[in-house]
Amino acid sequence: MDGKQEKGIRPADWEVAVASWNWDAAVKRARPLVARWTKANIELYRELYLAREVLSRRGGTYRRIEGMPVKTWQDFCTEIGYTRQAVNARLRNFVPAELSEDGTDGFRADTSPSRADREARSLARVAEFRSTGVRGEEWTDDDDAMLRRVEAEERAAETAHAAVESLFRYHRRLKPRRDWFAEMTSRQKLREASRFRFSDKRIRDAQARAGDSVARFLYAVDDLNDRAMAAAAIVARLKDVINDCVEEAALHADAEDADDAEVIGGEP
Repeated sequence: MDGKQEKGIRPADWEVAVASWNWDAAVKRARPLVARWTKANIELYRELYLAREVLSRRGGTYRRIEGMPVKTWQDFCTEIGYTRQAVNARLRNFVPAELSEDGTDGFRADTSPSRADREARSLARVAEFRSTGVRGEEWTDDDDAMLRRVEAEERAAETAHAAVESLFRYHRRLKPRRDWFAEMTSRQKLREASRFRFSDKRIRDAQARAGDSVARFLYAVDDLNDRAMAAAAIVARLKDVINDCVEEAALHADAEDADDAEVIGGEP
């Protein structure tokens, strides 16, 4: 280590800190930190709110005067290391003392629905449309997007379930010359496979759903020994499927190589 102390907390030190943690001492340490944290947040919000108000009054958010560049609110946000959109979102509910009812800096209650609430309401409208065939008065473009998403997920799920069912009913079609499955499960091959992605999103979704279907099947088996045997049976069946698929691809490649050889070696 060249005499230098290693940075960070070593695992042993961390375990000591965890074992020696005390509620009262932790509260005593945290209370003043929270107070300073809250005060710093309020001061920061006030500074940002004031800067936005001043810069907006000087020339709007984006204005540039020909021949004399004007620093804008966007420039300010960039210089402090934030985007204008991010700061505006944080300032949405801040109220400075001069404009508040109690004369102190603070925040108004956020009455806008959360993302989860918006998605839940959109799903409810989509469900109603699929049941009645009628788009309600509150229907939005986001609901159209949600409808497409729901239908795409259902198609992917159907494809995945069909793939899993086919796996259990699969019958050998070829007699592979090599154990491609064993070769493909080597560490190097698995690393290569983990980086592969289908260009077609529908196939990617179907692949993910197929894996989920297998997992749901296995975890539906309560007995742990039976679950392990079921997993082994799936691996054995999967081995046959993979060997057949890769063998078919290898035969196709051999055939193409043979055609190329005939063209190269034959009469022009």
